[in-house]
Amino acid sequence: MRLTRKYKALVEQEDLLRRDYHNREADMAEKDRYVQQRINDLKSWKAKAIQQIKFLFAKLRLAVPLTEFQGMQTENDLLKQRNADYIERNSRLAEKIVRL
Repeated sequence: MRLTRKYKALVEQEDLLRRDYHNREADMAEKDRYVQQRINDLKSWKAKAIQQIKFLFAKLRLAVPLTEFQGMQTENDLLKQRNADYIERNSRLAEKIVRL
């Protein structure tokens, strides 16, 4: 009788240990799938980022340096002002001609 109870207790304990082991194994498999998916997502993100960086570096090689751009912009502003001055001078001279 006593051995039978001990045996049943050990069988129940073994059953509990087996279920616990199975649950832990299932959890670990789920975590492994999650980690693999995350790794694959990050690899995909990395590949996209590399492509974008390559594209932007290619555009950057074709871009005009900021100092050169600012110099050209200043020169353009001066030419616009000079053109406006010529137009104003021309209109004044045209007025003088009309008055003659």
